[in-house]
Amino acid sequence: MKIRVFYSKDCARCKVYIPILKMSKLKPVFVDSEADANKELCDKYDVDELPHTQIIGDDGTILINMLGVRTPQYIIQEMQRLKKEGKK
Repeated sequence: MKIRVFYSKDCARCKVYIPILKMSKLKPVFVDSEADANKELCDKYDVDELPHTQIIGDDGTILINMLGVRTPQYIIQEMQRLKKEGKK
């Protein structure tokens, strides 16, 4: 499983959330939603609220979409729950 986080440098919640995730062991992929190169990706996944966190399966399927700030522990619990359900 992978984690993708959409954020903006101007988003107040993102300014709190991103440093916490960077210090965690999760190693998410960060997508700057304001960057021109990422606009198409944001549109593809209907990202209109930030921060927007996705847990993605090994096959590229989005397993969970989470809006707002989440603790690393919460994200880990969700990933463990998905693994128990047989999702990878």
